[in-house]
Amino acid sequence: MYVDGVPVLRNASSVGGMMAADFMPWIIGTSTWETEPDHGWYGCVGETRIVDHALTTSQFLYNRVNIADSFAVTTDFGAVYAPDQQLTEVTGTGLPGSGVRIADADGTLGSAEDGSWTVTLSTPVGGPGAHPLTITPSFGTRDGAAQEVVYLVGVTDQWRPSDSELTADLENAITVAPNPFAPGDTVTITLPAGHEGDAVYVFAFSEPTALGSATVSGAARITMVTPSSVPLGAHRVAVYAADGTLLGWQSVTVATATPANPADPGAAPGGSSQGGDLASTGGLIGVSVALAAFAAALVGGGLWLVRRRRTVS
Repeated sequence: MYVDGVPVLRNASSVGGMMAADFMPWIIGTSTWETEPDHGWYGCVGETRIVDHALTTSQFLYNRVNIADSFAVTTDFGAVYAPDQQLTEVTGTGLPGSGVRIADADGTLGSAEDGSWTVTLSTPVGGPGAHPLTITPSFGTRDGAAQEVVYLVGVTDQWRPSDSELTADLENAITVAPNPFAPGDTVTITLPAGHEGDAVYVFAFSEPTALGSATVSGAARITMVTPSSVPLGAHRVAVYAADGTLLGWQSVTVATATPANPADPGAAPGGSSQGGDLASTGGLIGVSVALAAFAAALVGGGLWLVRRRRTVS
């Protein structure tokens, strides 16, 4: 390995490797001369593994478990619930051994076999309006990409939107701006006149996904922040009245998203914390160690475990 053109790590040759003298310790990241460390590695060695053969790249330690694998929320957030209905728990699936948290409620996966989980909310969610929730999977100290959902509570009996209602005569009866937009963007929706002061409910299709609710302004508009976990691609945004009557819909495109760290699959963009005051929960990643009979390579980090003596010219 070279830094600014200077070789800082190299494979050793014509050295004893791990053939240590009696009572001599193993040293990682340096060699020794007269029992003193020499030619040290100027950096941090965070994780090591001792093996008896060269490793393929798929075995390097940076190939961490993908927290996003199988993570899904199975609780139904595709309806508008009655005023007296409260959300007391959220269920889903995920990676066995990882953790899940929602606001100030913590939970771990309930089944090692299928990864199903249930989080009981410390405070039930209810009351007319939109109740956004951020659901974050974690593994050890790492957070996966959070999913944002919205629990909608109406003022009438429970009702559920359907894409069969999105007929051609109501297409473009509303206008979404900007269009396209990115996940997490604020959008303004203009509605037909006559609904000023009314509460309306917004969904995205194909599968009905609640985006939120708002009160229509005097200019026949509503403004809302879209969930940051809205999938990229083509969608249809529909606006409903409080009784479930469709007011209009428009085709939209969700165009961009912030990529996660490619070296840390499934990790949340921008760091390991979602929400600041939320504690990380979940299991720890174990690192297996096998003692070698011959020279051991820290290939994942590009380091060799070397004990050698300097050749004196």
